[in-house]
Amino acid sequence: MITLDLGNNQFSGEIPSWIGEKMPVLLVLSLRSNMFKGEIPRELCNMTSLHLIDVGSDNLSGNIPSCFGNLKGMSWDPESQRYEGQLNVFSKGRDLLFKENMYLVIGIILSGNHLTGEIPEGLTNHPRMNTLNLSMNHLSGKIPEQIEKLRQSETLGLSSNEIRGTIPTGMASLTLLTHLNLSHNNLSGRISTANQFNTFIDPSIYTGNPGLCGHPLQNKCKDGHKEEPDLHQDPNHSSPSEFGQMGFFVSLGVGFAVGFWGVCATLIIKGSWRHAYFRFVGYFGDKLFVIFVMPLARLKRFIR
Repeated sequence: MITLDLGNNQFSGEIPSWIGEKMPVLLVLSLRSNMFKGEIPRELCNMTSLHLIDVGSDNLSGNIPSCFGNLKGMSWDPESQRYEGQLNVFSKGRDLLFKENMYLVIGIILSGNHLTGEIPEGLTNHPRMNTLNLSMNHLSGKIPEQIEKLRQSETLGLSSNEIRGTIPTGMASLTLLTHLNLSHNNLSGRISTANQFNTFIDPSIYTGNPGLCGHPLQNKCKDGHKEEPDLHQDPNHSSPSEFGQMGFFVSLGVGFAVGFWGVCATLIIKGSWRHAYFRFVGYFGDKLFVIFVMPLARLKRFIR
C-alpha cells in the first residue's frame, strides 16, 4: 500500500501512532475532514517516503512536529515515482480532484485545526513542495525567513493564525506562487511589490493585519516604513540619485578648471592686462592696510 485515504468520514479519537510504524513506505496519507483530536503523532515521521500529508479540518492540537522537515519523499523528483490513483486535495483556494497526476502534488496540509506554537523552520527543507497550508490554527511566532527555499511553492496558506512580524522579503522570489493567503494575523510592515508580489492585487490576501501597509491595501505606509530593496536591481548599478551627485561634482570640477586656467592664460598672453591686474591687486592691498592695519596699530599704542 502506498496511499491511505480515510478523508471525509467521522473517525474520532487520536490518530493511531501505529500508522507510522506499520506503513513506512506510504507515499500519501489523507485523514482530513474527520474528528481526530490530540496531537499529531511523531511516529508519522517514520514514513520518510511521504510526499503528501493531509490532516486538515480535524480537531488536532499541539505543535507541528519539527521532524516533518525530515520527510525525504518531499524532496524527491516526482517524475521518478509515478503511480496511479486519485485524491481530493484542498489546494489553490479550492477543492481539487487529482487523478493521473496525483504524484505531482507535494505538500503538507494542516489547516482547520487547533495547532499552536511556531512554524517549524524544518518545513522549508523541501524545495519541491508545492502546497503548504497551515491556515485556521493558532500558530504564533514569525514566518520563517528560510521560506524562500520553497522554490516550487504554488500554494501558501497561513491565514487566521497569530503570526506576527514582517513578511520576509525573500518570499518575493517564489515566482511560481499563485495562491497566497496571509489574512487575519498580526503581521506588520510594508507589503512588498517585487516580483510575484506584484501580481497579488486582491486586498483580501492581507486583510485583518492592522500593521500592514501599502498596495493593495488602502492603509498607506508612513515614513517609518522604508521601501524594500528592488530584487531585480543589479548591485553594481548606480541609482539616479548617485548619477546626479556624480554629475554635480564633475561639472563643479570642470567649471573651476575652465575658470581658473581661463583667467591665468589671459594674464600670461596679454601683458597689458597682466600689468593692470597686478596694479589693481597692489592698490587694493594698500587700501586694506590703511583701513584695517593702521587703526589696529593705533589702538594697541593707545592701550599701552
